[in-house]
Amino acid sequence: MSSEIKESLNGFEDWANQFNTQYVKSPAAKVHIYNGSCEIILLENAFSRGKDCPRYSINFDYRGINGDNLPFHNQFLRDFNHSLEAIVKYLENIEFGVNKWGSFESAEYVGQEGAKFDIYKSLIKGVRVYSPFHLDRVKRLKQAPKKWTVSHVCKALINGQYKDLRCESVYTDDYAFDAAYNFQKGSLDGLAFAKRVLESPSGWWASNYSGNISICCHHFDNNSFEFDINGKRQ
Repeated sequence: MSSEIKESLNGFEDWANQFNTQYVKSPAAKVHIYNGSCEIILLENAFSRGKDCPRYSINFDYRGINGDNLPFHNQFLRDFNHSLEAIVKYLENIEFGVNKWGSFESAEYVGQEGAKFDIYKSLIKGVRVYSPFHLDRVKRLKQAPKKWTVSHVCKALINGQYKDLRCESVYTDDYAFDAAYNFQKGSLDGLAFAKRVLESPSGWWASNYSGNISICCHHFDNNSFEFDINGKRQ
């Protein structure tokens, strides 16, 4: 999934036909528009241990209505003058109820032209949220670890302390597909790979074989790099 970085989302042109993930500097947020909904994750506490990042999902209520994503664009965004700052301010001021399981109850927004939207809130641990605006919070490795962990790998990749990050092989249930695409072998982008591991850490493990660092998900997604303590983030 592709992504882009923007200074702001403030105006019709910024929102029009946008279905990629967008990282917005002010207010610091990750925004993704789907068909009929929008997800906004606030990044103020990204990479922070012991803190959470609020995640909001704004969903057009299709009950009894046949349509596409236009109500979100034509009503919700227009109600807020296509300003992400105004939307975030509104979301942060909603008093969400809490159910008996400790989760937030949904809230409802009714547009000026009558369209209804369900708004959901959840919290993500800050250490599991990537932000291109807060990379300096991730400390550089001062020396090569005696035993590499996934956390060490993410720190090295985010800070550019690596050479030759590569996918060695990816195996799926379709061997013919894997072979046709050469098992996805090739160079990888350090920040994009670190983001992937940081946000979905389940199954990942790291090891060191004679200075070659392996970072793998179970045994079907195999990658490696060379640690460079003097490397710099590009």
